[in-house]
Amino acid sequence: MDRRWAIAITLFFFLPLAGLGVYSAWSSDHELSESENRRLAQKPPFSFSSLFKGDWTSAFDEYYTDQFPGRDRLMTLSGRVDRWLYVTLKDGSATIGGEIDLGEGQSLDDEWELLPSPTPKPSPSPNPSPSEPPPSAKPSPEPSPPPPEPSPSPTPEPVIDAETDVILITGDRILEIIYASQTYNQRYADMLGRLQDALPDRRVISLVPPNGYAFYAPSSHTQGGRNQQTMLENLYALYDPRIVAVDAYTPIAAHADEYLYFRTDHHWTARGAYRAYTGFCDALGLEPSEINTWENGLYEGFIGYLYSVAKKHPQAAAAAANPDTVEYFIPPIEHTAALYNDTTMQNGRAIPVVNTNVPGSQSNKYLCFITGDQPLIHINTETNNGKSIVVVKESYANAFIPFLLAHYEDIYVIDFRKFNDSTDKPKCKLADFVTEHDIDDVMLLSSPIVPNGKHTVLVELMMP
Repeated sequence: MDRRWAIAITLFFFLPLAGLGVYSAWSSDHELSESENRRLAQKPPFSFSSLFKGDWTSAFDEYYTDQFPGRDRLMTLSGRVDRWLYVTLKDGSATIGGEIDLGEGQSLDDEWELLPSPTPKPSPSPNPSPSEPPPSAKPSPEPSPPPPEPSPSPTPEPVIDAETDVILITGDRILEIIYASQTYNQRYADMLGRLQDALPDRRVISLVPPNGYAFYAPSSHTQGGRNQQTMLENLYALYDPRIVAVDAYTPIAAHADEYLYFRTDHHWTARGAYRAYTGFCDALGLEPSEINTWENGLYEGFIGYLYSVAKKHPQAAAAAANPDTVEYFIPPIEHTAALYNDTTMQNGRAIPVVNTNVPGSQSNKYLCFITGDQPLIHINTETNNGKSIVVVKESYANAFIPFLLAHYEDIYVIDFRKFNDSTDKPKCKLADFVTEHDIDDVMLLSSPIVPNGKHTVLVELMMP
């Protein structure tokens, strides 16, 4: 080959790389990705120790991937190509295959005020009495041992599949599809039974609400294992009769014409959470607080998680053109709240139960409820009735928590995703925590994805 050609080819190859490197070195990093609804990796601090361990190179690779020059434009171009890979159904809706994972959750990163650690309560008596007798429940059939845990795998390509499609786009809504799993339902029911055995004098409560798919998906998509009313009835039928099973489906269905679920996100709105709260009050014999007496506020222009997943599909544009509104209600009860990193409850930080000034992008606004997903939150109220509850949850419960302030003096909120499942996470055994803090009621509250899938295993890690 002619030497001049060799030099030209070499320069043609290396000059763009050099230019890209120089541009990368001097360009500003971004904190957030609006299109992906997540925080981007930041430049890791360099040390020879982390370099030799391999930690720095791994962190830098993640950082450069997130901060690559022109990344947003390249992703937009990729999205236009990907649109050819999706399938549109006869009724005009579309589905996306894959696997939904709850992940670690999102939280606000503000520096909250540091608080002194709480003084532990004295150890409870061996046989404390519950504050109210548990309501009766239907007897459950004798459970059979669950079959081996399945190993769900993601769909290799986005085709229509009755078992693996996880998102439905219909009209201006993007909906998360949940499939009933008898295997995981039985595990979930057995887990609650073991918890009740370990806490015979406490009230164990289960609240599994429907999600928006139950009410806004076309009827042709809600048959068989995707019918959430039947799904929830079958799950509750497996429970030990001592478990308080909260019917959230009925009060939500009665008000389904209200704005109870977001169009671009998998969560319910505060009004949806309120309707489930009225079902909670009915199950426990409580008088619900009237929502119209609570001060409210709005965050406009909310674009949620499901849109970030489905945005490559052209039909998702209708949802983006009709963004959501996050409405919040401020509890009319005097209270304080603090977050903690583990169950030792040391070095607490004061937080608002409802944040009326959420910083950052519009995609963060659901974090106004209890500042998002924290390991452990303790709320103390001036109801002065001596009652206490612990709520084991994922992000679905966040909008529900403020309504509990009307009924409990002490409220503990534990996100099961923040504990137990790896060596670097703190440990939490729920029965021990309940006994140590002399808690009356124990409630598990999560979207239907948990008792119908692998996330049940994460909850089990804190159970007896």
